[in-house]
Order: sequence, then structure tokens, then C-alpha cells
Amino acid sequence: MSDSNSIFDLYPKLIALKNVTRDAARTSKNLDEVKEASDLTDRFILGDLLPETFSLTKAGWEVNFADNENGVAHLEYDKGNRQLFATLERDGEKQFTCVNTNSISEVIRYLGLGYPIKWDDSLALRLEGKYNIKYIPQQKESPSICFFPDGYMKAVCLPIPISKLRELQEFHIALNEDQSIRCGCRGYVKLNYSVVNYVEGRNGTQYEDPEWITAASCFLWGIPPIQLPVREQANDGTAAWTTRRIHYLYKANVFLRDLERFLERLYQHGLLGSANDESEKWPNSTEDCAVVLPLGLDVIEGQFQWFNSDRSRRTTYTSFGTVEDQKEIFDRQDEDSDDDVLAAIEAQRHFLSLLNQ
Repeated sequence: MSDSNSIFDLYPKLIALKNVTRDAARTSKNLDEVKEASDLTDRFILGDLLPETFSLTKAGWEVNFADNENGVAHLEYDKGNRQLFATLERDGEKQFTCVNTNSISEVIRYLGLGYPIKWDDSLALRLEGKYNIKYIPQQKESPSICFFPDGYMKAVCLPIPISKLRELQEFHIALNEDQSIRCGCRGYVKLNYSVVNYVEGRNGTQYEDPEWITAASCFLWGIPPIQLPVREQANDGTAAWTTRRIHYLYKANVFLRDLERFLERLYQHGLLGSANDESEKWPNSTEDCAVVLPLGLDVIEGQFQWFNSDRSRRTTYTSFGTVEDQKEIFDRQDEDSDDDVLAAIEAQRHFLSLLNQ
């Protein structure tokens, strides 16, 4: 792999995917001008507007926004005091917010302070119990990113082989037509770096063979690793074979409300592994799991690490992307990604032909 640097140049660094678009009906009316349900936005944080729940009250008005699967948002407005009371409930846990305002979008600034920990705890329990996923909850030291009208957003990150890029394109096209996905969603693919440590004596003998590890990585990802695997030893005498790999990473920004449905569709398309499949093949192996984390945390450098159940192998990411990646993808959001996918496939074909020489 003496010409691996020139080979890397053949692979597109970023590949745009079709955005999932969902226009929301917005209102230009102030809250004290609201007389009926149609005066309000048709989505808010956890659900769709339920017009039949709208009623005028002595103080002002109240209404519910709900999603059959993922909670309810109850709004009450006091005209005299210009106070908006928002109650968000999911998984049996409520969040209360009171804002002095005459604009419904103003409440978003306060909701960005965070949401109940139980929401993440419940999601992690359900998702990690069904899929090959690591769920990272919101961080106490960081505010939650919250948008109007659809609320909190998560980043979904998944290592993706070049051989699956076409299926990923088809997934995004199908997602755009799937009306059960209620909010917008943006996705793209980027070249990324990760490290896997295979503890010596705890995995099969093939995981102690650097040539086998290298070949397996090359044929799965279609991209040469950064270097040959090396044997590293800890102070306690434990040794591990470490492979530093380059692969494509699929990234999607998904609203919390849609997260479970989105992951179910990803699984149905064969792009997400099962928690109950013990095979070591993508997408079911521990080192190839998806990661769900708060939006914003995905563009911060750090040590994101996890072990498999018997702690025989560890996976590490130092980053899932950058703000610059997102800006570039935003500028290219209307581009056709076919040329980039074809370029990646051709780069893989060229690389594998060199291996067979």
C-alpha cells in the first residue's frame, strides 16, 4: 500500500444525500391575537396540532400538540399577563416552562436549557435493547439545541461500507416519501477515522493476525487502513491488536420526535444492526454500531469509546465530523450525489484491483 496517500485522494471526502423536507404552517399572529386553532403553527416540539383540543379560556386559550407514539405538548396562554405555559410530556416525565412573551417561537430559547433525563434514559433502554446502537445522552455542561417548531435534535452516526452507498441513497429517497416521518431530516456521508482494539486471547485467532485484520478491513470498507495493525501492551500486561481504519460515516440530523421511527426505517432497509444478532459482520458487530448523540456534540473533538459486552474489543472515535463539513454540505444540498457515489465505487474498485495484483 505504498501509494495509499494517492489512493485516498480518489475518495470523495463528503457525499450529499437527499434532504427530507417537511414544511410547517407558521403563523404571523401574536399569541394575544389567536382566536382559533388555525392561527397557530401546525407542529410544536413533540407533535402535530390537534385542532379539536383548542379552546378559548377566561385567561386566553389552550391547545394540545401530540404524537401517538412520542408524547404531547400542552400550551396555555394568559393574555392579561402575556404568559405562555408549555408542558411537554413523554415517557411519563413532564417538563414545565413559563415564558413572558407574545410569540410562540420565543419559548424555544428556554427549552434549549435541556429536557428531563428520563427521556434519554427511556430512549437508551429501548433503542439499545433493539438495535446495534450506542446512545449518548444530553450532557449536563452543554445546552440542548432546540429549533422552532420541531424541537430537540439528535445526530445519528453510522459507519457505512461503499457497497451500501446506493442503498443509503435509496433509503433517503424512501424517507422523503414516508409520511410517518413528521419533521425534516438532513443526511450526508463523510470520510472518517476510528480505532478498534482487539484484546489478545479474547477474540478469535484471526484477530491476532495483522494481515487478516487488514484484509478484512480493506474488503469491508473498500478503503486502505491508515497503517497495518500493531500489537500494543498495557501496564497490566494485557495486549491488544490495534487497527486504525478509514471508512465512510453516514450522519443524519433527526428530530427527537422522529428518532425511533427513523431508526426503525434504517433497520428495515438493512442499514442498522440488531442488538440480538451476535454475528461479527457489518452492521451487527460492536465496532460497526451506530451512535446516537445530541446535535452539537457530534462536531466536538473528544474520546468517544465503548466496549463490547465481554470487554474483548474497544472502539474509539475522536470525532464524528466538523462544523466545516456541515457548512459545505449545506451549500451543496441541492446537488445530485450520484457522481460522488460513483467516484467512491470507482476508487474502491481501483484499490481492490491493486490488492489482487
